[in-house]
Amino acid sequence: MARTIPGGAVNITGVVTQFHDVMQITPRFAADIENYVEPGAHTLILNVDMAYATNFNPDNDMVYVTGTFAGFWPVPGTDSENQLMTRVDETMTWTKTLFLEEGVYEYKYFLNDGWGGGEWGETINRTIYIDNDTIIHDIWGHFVLELDAQPTAGGTLSGGGIHPFSAIVPVEANPLPGWEFINWTGDIEHVHNANSSGTTVTMPASDVSLTANFAITGIPENLDLSNETIADGDTECFDALQTITVSDFTVEAGGSVTLIAGESILLLAGTTVEHGGYLLARIAAREDDYCGIPRAMEITKEPVGSKGEDVIPSDLPSVVRENGFFKLYPNPTDGTFTLELTSAELEKTITVEIHSILGNRLFRKELPAQRLHTISLESQLPGMYIIRVMKGENVGVERLIKR
Repeated sequence: MARTIPGGAVNITGVVTQFHDVMQITPRFAADIENYVEPGAHTLILNVDMAYATNFNPDNDMVYVTGTFAGFWPVPGTDSENQLMTRVDETMTWTKTLFLEEGVYEYKYFLNDGWGGGEWGETINRTIYIDNDTIIHDIWGHFVLELDAQPTAGGTLSGGGIHPFSAIVPVEANPLPGWEFINWTGDIEHVHNANSSGTTVTMPASDVSLTANFAITGIPENLDLSNETIADGDTECFDALQTITVSDFTVEAGGSVTLIAGESILLLAGTTVEHGGYLLARIAAREDDYCGIPRAMEITKEPVGSKGEDVIPSDLPSVVRENGFFKLYPNPTDGTFTLELTSAELEKTITVEIHSILGNRLFRKELPAQRLHTISLESQLPGMYIIRVMKGENVGVERLIKR
């Protein structure tokens, strides 16, 4: 077996032989020689994407990471064993594995020897807390600004993506009809005005996650309907976010009324629907399921079976949904669908999220920015889902139906 034993402490497994007063250990395989890991230490794998580094030559430049890992800041290039990062195949990712005790550490990436090649010139550093084995994926000089809408149906967002450290990034929350913007929550210490739908974010030396909160506008919490008559030819819709209480209420022949409440509908004495009249009382199925609020997309349903269950019809036409830099198909889908990137300029990675129509995030994954991806909804119930794709500074949203 031919292998150079690494510097520093190592673990060696092998056959022990004694020659008089000398003990000799002979490893049998290369894997029998490993770097020594102190008991209780945690493995930290640092990966940094160098695609955003300016004036960087991947064939000639050295990439170092230095910080308080040893209790002080060694000058970049003075401790290659613990600082020098290695390239991952032919990618633009460099990696370094360290073994650290539990604690908080500061660090920064540098090009070549000395302090002059840092990601940025300020003394502000990246920070990480280690309490178990950890893998970090950083971007040279840049950080991710993640924007979410709560609920998803409330509005659209702009400004998210990858931004350089200390950049002042405009962000915008645009309510859809029937909704109003409330505030930003999350890492709001970096937001200029958390109560403004249009504001700016100053990027720190860390990723930032913000949520734009929306609320339905013009709908009362509770509604009392009494001494009302819906006459022949009238069509009305009444709604409340919590409870509708109905009494002394008449729907005449030819009249039609719909009642939609978020929690309950009480039909008390004196509620009358004449023959030929129509009254529908139901609980809102989602945040945009009220009178006067246009739904993001209507799904035709038909009752089937002895219990009258609702199912999404199997004969809905399949369409290709396209949103600037990506498209989804088939739509509707029976379980799996294809995400195709249509932009000629591909980032290194994209981030894909899947939300329920109620705004709950079901899936989030960073994927390589190859042209085609197959994604499965097999484990999810039939219905409508929100597909959110982030590529660089672009954020696109599409709706997908699972049959």
